[in-house]
Amino acid sequence: MAEFEALSGIPAANISRDANLEADIGMDSIKLMGLVARLSRIAGTASLEASNIAKIVTVGDLLDAISLSSGSTAAPSATLESSPHTATAQVTHCADGRLPISIPYAGYLFLLGHHLIRSSSLCSWLRLEGPLDTGALQEAWQRVVDSQPGCRLIFERRGSSETFSDYQGVLLENPQVPQIAVTDLSALTPAEQDDALQQAFDAALNAEWSLESWPLHRFDVYRMGPNEHAVFLINEHCVSDGIGNQRLLAALMQAYSEVQHGDAATAPVISDGEFATLMSRFNDAADSLSEPMPISEEHGPYFWNPVGREIENFQPDFTVGVTVKSGAETDTLISAASNLGMSLNQLLVLAMARASHTTSGDDHVSVQMPTGGRTIDGIDAHDLVCCLAQNLPVDFSADLLSSSWELAGPLFAAKLARTLAAESDWHVTKAMATTIAGDIPLDPDALRGDLRPLFRGRLRSNIYVPYIGDTGIATTYSDLRVTAYRAGTVNGPATVDVLHEIFDGQLHGSWNYDRGFFTPDEIMRLRSAFEQELAEAVAAGSKHRVSREKTATTTELPPVLVEAVQAVLGPHVNSSDAHALIDRDLGLDSLQRIRILSKLPAVYRRDATRRAALLTAPTLAAMADLMCADDGVDTPDTGSDVPPTAGEEGASAAAYDYDELPIDRIIKQMAATPDAVAVTSANGQLTYAELDDKSHRIASYLIEAGCERGARIGILMDRGCAFIASVIGVLRAGLVYVPLDPSLPTDRLGYIADHAKLALVLCKPVHQNLLNGSAAGESGQPKVALVSEAFATSPAPKNTLPTAAPEDAMLVLYTSGSTGRPKGVQLNHAGYANRLAWHQKQFELKPGEGVLHKTTICFDVSVWEIFWPLMYGGILHTVGSEVARDPWALAQAMRDKKIAVLHFVPSMFGEFLSVLDADAPHAPFDHLRWVVLSGEAFPVAQARKWFELFGKRARLANLYGPTEARLM
Repeated sequence: MAEFEALSGIPAANISRDANLEADIGMDSIKLMGLVARLSRIAGTASLEASNIAKIVTVGDLLDAISLSSGSTAAPSATLESSPHTATAQVTHCADGRLPISIPYAGYLFLLGHHLIRSSSLCSWLRLEGPLDTGALQEAWQRVVDSQPGCRLIFERRGSSETFSDYQGVLLENPQVPQIAVTDLSALTPAEQDDALQQAFDAALNAEWSLESWPLHRFDVYRMGPNEHAVFLINEHCVSDGIGNQRLLAALMQAYSEVQHGDAATAPVISDGEFATLMSRFNDAADSLSEPMPISEEHGPYFWNPVGREIENFQPDFTVGVTVKSGAETDTLISAASNLGMSLNQLLVLAMARASHTTSGDDHVSVQMPTGGRTIDGIDAHDLVCCLAQNLPVDFSADLLSSSWELAGPLFAAKLARTLAAESDWHVTKAMATTIAGDIPLDPDALRGDLRPLFRGRLRSNIYVPYIGDTGIATTYSDLRVTAYRAGTVNGPATVDVLHEIFDGQLHGSWNYDRGFFTPDEIMRLRSAFEQELAEAVAAGSKHRVSREKTATTTELPPVLVEAVQAVLGPHVNSSDAHALIDRDLGLDSLQRIRILSKLPAVYRRDATRRAALLTAPTLAAMADLMCADDGVDTPDTGSDVPPTAGEEGASAAAYDYDELPIDRIIKQMAATPDAVAVTSANGQLTYAELDDKSHRIASYLIEAGCERGARIGILMDRGCAFIASVIGVLRAGLVYVPLDPSLPTDRLGYIADHAKLALVLCKPVHQNLLNGSAAGESGQPKVALVSEAFATSPAPKNTLPTAAPEDAMLVLYTSGSTGRPKGVQLNHAGYANRLAWHQKQFELKPGEGVLHKTTICFDVSVWEIFWPLMYGGILHTVGSEVARDPWALAQAMRDKKIAVLHFVPSMFGEFLSVLDADAPHAPFDHLRWVVLSGEAFPVAQARKWFELFGKRARLANLYGPTEARLM
């Protein structure tokens, strides 16, 4: 257990055999390799059989899979105490012109990849039309190498630990580039030339490199005719990632133009010393991350393998196929993403996850989403040739894989924004680098023996979906025209890596895959499913638009924001672009958004909530509002129940439309998921289609009864399906609902009916005489109608029903009246739109998850209990007072109905805890994620008791605040 403690940071005493390796102790594929490597250095440890790898889920599984010889007394290996990089220091040249360079954390994964599969190559090419001067191209290459220090890197082993920490980057001072190889294909037919280029490309992807030999990149030229050539860039991934390769190709062609025109070489992008300092600063910034490592989700490794094939060869053989969208098709995808509240990058990742689900039938999918890794804490290396790319594993459950694009798109966009804002990719990368550097042995036999199948078997996903935005490569250089572009990459065995980027306004998709494992037909099915998802996203985006423009008031952008945007997009962007959509109109992708954020003063990046809001803001004006809301002063999260309004921190989450009225959202949800269960009660349930029908009939009945728009309608019923349908029906008729709890004294019911001037009261037969026993007020008794009669009404055409306006009243709640007569609080649609969107942002209800409605219908908590699940595809489970007041029955209902979120008043929660504490053992609430508390002050002792009994799987939210103040 000491080795588990060393790698996980969790005390050995707290690690049990049934602890989940990933969810409980954060043991991902890299850390598991490190653990096995540590154990292998203990005398007597046997190897881990590849056949057992997929079965390993818990600590006990791993211990059972590893057989230790009896009597082994060897001491465990030393724990790595420091991060694997050279600390920032004054940088000077070595005497031999070789400058030591810290390896960025991201680089260790590619060093490991190099040793696991003997290489890790990238390849890009440009097809050129016009006379190509190869001598000028040779000189241009030398200029680029002189200008970009990253082009002069090699990697040498200098330590003696026999782990990857022995590696150090070395920057050569003045190396001279070798001769560019030129291959003449002009004698071949066009079809034969294409075949030859494909073979050359595949060979480049699978090329092997020596990390200690320079150069670790090269250019090759293929001549198809006197005025037609292809220029290949081939490199080892350790020196340049996809973004770096875009910069390298663009720099080569720009330098070629300079040589052709007789221009002097441009100044270096960065000096060697500055480059060395910058590489170290990236690691220093990662070391100083202020927020904790995000908690892993409980999903294990995901392996897209639709035919269930076994991996027989762990040395991959990659090939690539390319798809190119026209400019019009690309613009359509960008517009669809914008209308769905997403970026193009997010749309592509979600489409791939859904395609993986479609082609495999897997209910849970994970994909690896590479991120740029080029900006952190104000540091920006966007223009450099170097390797800083990171991998962020993203999990997708049924709600994102199966629900409509209208629902899944915004939900995923918000999830990903929060993940990136929390800098999860940096946390994950640093953790992997520390393990690789300190624990993975530099032993070729071990790496390509036991550890290679272990790494593959425990890798989070074998589907990679990188998107690196616009290539920045022009279509003309001097007298050359770029007619085609292609890029590709190699990855691990049994892997699919789909790279997307934009060249000449067209979205290019490079489908790279291990052809030694997958067949072309399998990849074609995945590609077809992916294209189908894109088509569905476009269709959804054409008829649905997330309202993201909101109420941004800023017209003049803050100078610091203008400077940051101009640094990324150029000087043409100014305050006149304040209300242009960032993604669709300004063309900013998610990587560029991160760059802009990195260039703002640190105060705007300090907390994850602020970062997430800025990363998803639809316009520069919205970003400005967020920046100016509190003059850059961080406001701690107090757990307040009051939702943010436009301009406040956290107000711009793309998944939630603060302007869409709850009733409008519910109407859309009823149409989107008609067969899903919407409401349950002790007497039955309603699907969304049935709820639509019954509420439609209620609305038609009320309009036919002469209830004028804005009239108040009392609903005198217990919690249940009829009550919920009545509430929705009243709002669909453009009316205001006033809940009347049948358990209230008749005098109080009569007072509310008179004071609210109710036009009509809907009730069940059992309650129809309750108002008769109360004294009639000045307005007399309201009309009483049976809900069964309303349900029997023929529904009017839906297009004749009125539409609510934000300022219209939605409901009237009457306070307790503890200081006299109850006071009616009238609340409008806009207030609840804001409140419920915030609620979803905070608690992230997934379609099909259960919310318990147990609060009295006259208490404000009941409003979010009712509307929130119906707005977002959840299941509203209603229970009567006999359950709500019985802790044992309530606990059973929570388990039986798989409740994810429920509310307690703290005093009732205390009684509930006391009963559970006495009834040991404590059965878990497997589906519960949140317990929301309000109505009274929440004692800290109750929180301690809850976590003592049930751990921290279900979180507690304290939302204490008065009805009169919370929903304005």
